[in-house]
Amino acid sequence: MAKTMSTKEMLEKIINGEEITPEIIEKAKEMLKSVKSRDSKRAEKSNETKSANSAVALEIYDLMAVDKWYAISEIVEKLIPETPHSKNKISAIMKQGVTDGIFEERNDYKIDNKGDKKKGYMRIETDTAETEETAETEETAETEETAETTE
Repeated sequence: MAKTMSTKEMLEKIINGEEITPEIIEKAKEMLKSVKSRDSKRAEKSNETKSANSAVALEIYDLMAVDKWYAISEIVEKLIPETPHSKNKISAIMKQGVTDGIFEERNDYKIDNKGDKKKGYMRIETDTAETEETAETEETAETEETAETTE
């Protein structure tokens, strides 16, 4: 049974300018396969995190008043005081919301126009949000109409 080449051996041969043998090529293919597998798992986990953050961002969006700015501390203290998430996690969630296009962000927000400037977030009113609300309203009206008809 042939001994497989270690990564160290392969790299030393390449650095020393030795001929690229089938053994070196095979080792490089193994390493590349391993890197691709790790990258795939990392990307999958990243997508899961983004998806979860987007879901929480939508929940926060629903709690925010229209045309009102909020600092992270205000979001945690006023909108979601029972959250298990840290302020750092909420910050990441809000950044995901900015990326998703549901929040606007500004760096010069002052809580009650006092104190230091903080990063502030405000919900963006979009046609999508209005369309969803309209669809929900129409759905409710249809359900109520059906209920009246069956009575």
